[in-house]
Amino acid sequence: MANIFVSYNRRSKEVAATLVEDLGALGHQVWYDHELSGGQAWWDQILVNVRRADVFVFVLDPASLESIACTREYGYAAALGKPILPVLVADGVTTSLLPPALSRIQFVDYRRPDRQAGLRLGRTFALLPPAPPLPDPLPSPPEVPLSYLGGLAEQVGTTTTLSYPQQTALLMDLRRGLLDPEAAKDARTLLGRFRKRPDLLAAVADEIDGLIGKRRPEMVQRPSTDTPTIQTGPPRPVLIGAAVGGAFGLLLGTSALIGGYTGIFAGQIIIGLIGGAVTAALIGDQRTGITAGFGTPI
Repeated sequence: MANIFVSYNRRSKEVAATLVEDLGALGHQVWYDHELSGGQAWWDQILVNVRRADVFVFVLDPASLESIACTREYGYAAALGKPILPVLVADGVTTSLLPPALSRIQFVDYRRPDRQAGLRLGRTFALLPPAPPLPDPLPSPPEVPLSYLGGLAEQVGTTTTLSYPQQTALLMDLRRGLLDPEAAKDARTLLGRFRKRPDLLAAVADEIDGLIGKRRPEMVQRPSTDTPTIQTGPPRPVLIGAAVGGAFGLLLGTSALIGGYTGIFAGQIIIGLIGGAVTAALIGDQRTGITAGFGTPI
């Protein structure tokens, strides 16, 4: 009978529980993190059970390979010299690209957890070498991953003023959390709360804005005052040219009326309007339109 430590990602909890049952049926004593608690004390307990284990079983799937917690667990087991057995539970894993600690021996295919898979597990365990004594001194324990560190939310929400070293240390922990698929969503949420603290220093605020993609107000582009407006009616020069040209046409037409040329009165006004509008429309110059209205012959 062997003491077995099972490392898995929480997204593979169901298949990990089935694997633990099968290993127990083979007569082994199995420990796995089925409570998934948080905090430094719980992480220390995980490392204690890694040191006690005769065999380190890694539940192999894409989620566990991306997990910082799983990576640190099997890295610590490798540093202790523990026999490591990868157990493949899902597709999507390129076995040729596995880290050295997971590729030292042939993995067990457990994608279909049936009787045949149980027999393969039994045969593989019979071939595993015994665990060597623990090294002296022990290797440095890995840091607690963010997914196990529940204290960050408490630090973000504290009403006590945080110093610059405290703010930067908290920012570094949250930045690391963005790289962990298990913790990225929670880390982004905590960064948003952290950004709202009244005592937040400007340098830290700028770092947070860069991480969560928030743009500072002064960085927002405003519409240019030179941008032309869209007109829904006739161009301004046309209207002014027509109006002023028509006014001069009216003036000249009135002079003609006083002089006895009644027929020329209406014609002068019409020609002034048309002349001013057309000229202004062609060249976009209201002054030329005015001249055209004024200069129309009687």
